[in-house]
Amino acid sequence: MQSQVRGLAAALGYPQPVEKTCSLRLPWRWLPSRPGLATLAAATGDPLAPPWPDLLISCGRKAGFLSMALRRAAGGRVRNVHIQDPLAPAEAFDIVVVPAHDRLRGANVLVSRGALHHVTPALLQRAAADFAAELDGLPRPRLAVMIGGPNRYFTLTADWLGGLAGELAATARGLGGSLLVTVSRRTPEAVVQPLREAIAGLPHSFWSGEGRNPYLAYLGLADAILVTGDSTSMISEACATGAPVFVAHPPARRAGPPPKRFAAFYDSFAQAGAIRDWRGGLEELPARGVALNDTAEIAREIAGRLGLAAPGGG
Repeated sequence: MQSQVRGLAAALGYPQPVEKTCSLRLPWRWLPSRPGLATLAAATGDPLAPPWPDLLISCGRKAGFLSMALRRAAGGRVRNVHIQDPLAPAEAFDIVVVPAHDRLRGANVLVSRGALHHVTPALLQRAAADFAAELDGLPRPRLAVMIGGPNRYFTLTADWLGGLAGELAATARGLGGSLLVTVSRRTPEAVVQPLREAIAGLPHSFWSGEGRNPYLAYLGLADAILVTGDSTSMISEACATGAPVFVAHPPARRAGPPPKRFAAFYDSFAQAGAIRDWRGGLEELPARGVALNDTAEIAREIAGRLGLAAPGGG
């Protein structure tokens, strides 16, 4: 969610916005939206108080309720843009931005192919340069591996990740290259060890939360990228690089095909040539992938509708 908000703000010409991370106390987080001062008073985290902003960008259901309440408290003078389906009337916002695999549509709803994010070629180039001393010695081809974690749709077991780790190790040996591996804050610590053991002795870089985060450098330096299929955001970010992107699908919590919203997302990106399924290994790297990034286009549409300065103009 932070990546989506920061990415849209930067694309609108605000690279250093005031950022607030908030939630709602019980029972407000369970109640239908009732935008007003009571909702603002129920906020936890960073304080929400005047002076109100000219433009408010929010992401996530709870943040959407707070955006509605803040707009009302400011007498409608705040223009608010919400990312993701707010599960509230779209008319409560100036603009709502949803990915195509969400169902919400309307006159003030803009639809992106995937998740918005802050990944740009310039950002990747800077990150790669920042980590050059640590990573330039790793042999090519370099396969970046982005591991997510369980959610309400998918699980991430030690057996599954161990099997994937073995496939990655065999691929790196066969190609004579190296692995750039990162886990996320959602990755259970118990499943990380099989991954560590499988790639031990191979040329690699492994980040598990300690020290500087090389995530963007991995994306910028990768000749190919593998992402676990639990995160549409990570897949969207990987596809902004133009490198070939493979999706490894973790076990579903329920038998049968993936949830419709995930299936629609996979199908859209696959049809565009941006992703392909991971099928156990690679004997050679494919040609460059198709770079997809809707953030700049969405920002231009928002700027036009709200009468903002052209993106990049301040």
